[in-house]
Amino acid sequence: MEVPVCTYCGCDEEPAIQSLRGEHATIEERIGAVVSAVEHGSPDKVQAAVANLVSVFALHSGREEEGLFAELGGDTAASGEVDRLRGEHRELLARLAAQGTGERPEELLRLMAQLSHHADTEDTDLFPYAMQSLSSGSWERLRELMAGAPGPSGQSGEPAESGSARETCTGEY
Repeated sequence: MEVPVCTYCGCDEEPAIQSLRGEHATIEERIGAVVSAVEHGSPDKVQAAVANLVSVFALHSGREEEGLFAELGGDTAASGEVDRLRGEHRELLARLAAQGTGERPEELLRLMAQLSHHADTEDTDLFPYAMQSLSSGSWERLRELMAGAPGPSGQSGEPAESGSARETCTGEY
């Protein structure tokens, strides 16, 4: 059963999750730019939009892996999912970097859908699970990491706005 995030686990109240969800919102915006460039058939715009998305997603993936994934690393119930998501980061980044000017638009659009699904999985499953599972010490370390490292917009200590974050979560594995 899916219920609203704010009444289910309090994810939206946690600054580290706000920051990661804000990064997901930025990634979704960049996905939209790629899709728009593909639809308009502009190879130069596709190349620029993909390059922008790669830089944002690479930074986000690093922050997520160094922070949340590391904190969940000792959780045997989550370790398989964390390993899978880490593998998806690497696969998605490699496939994005290989896209060039969008010579294969159908493949690029499928990749955008996969990246969006990946972020949705983190928003609706991983973050609520982490909210329930991690200690207060883990959250403090995550807050410090998120506050000190630049986010996708290049600013330290953002959380970016989470208004376009997904509306439901299950928190299940």
